Amino acid sequence: LPISTRERLYTCLKCRKKFSLSSQLNIHQRVHRKALYNSQECGRNFMLSSEQPVNQQIHKPEEDSEKLMLEKNKCNECGKNFTSMSYLNRHMLIHTGDRKS
Repeated sequence: LPISTRERLYTCLKCRKKFSLSSQLNIHQRVHRKALYNSQECGRNFMLSSEQPVNQQIHKPEEDSEKLMLEKNKCNECGKNFTSMSYLNRHMLIHTGDRKS
């Protein structure tokens, strides 16, 4: 039977809303829980820790994102930063002697 025609056997004890599937009730019950994570930038609250980094990325200026990207592709030998891992890998050949500077 389609969900819309099923009998609604599962009831939320907080608000009395009814659901056809127990999984739907479990998902719904999150709205009644206290938020565990919050954004210091905008004050928004989140139930899942995975939502917080997505929200934080919205608040970061573009230059911070670029800075993080550069730091992620930094040469441990000389400290140079690169915009991609492939550029860093090519650069590393200088240190191994396989490529001229």
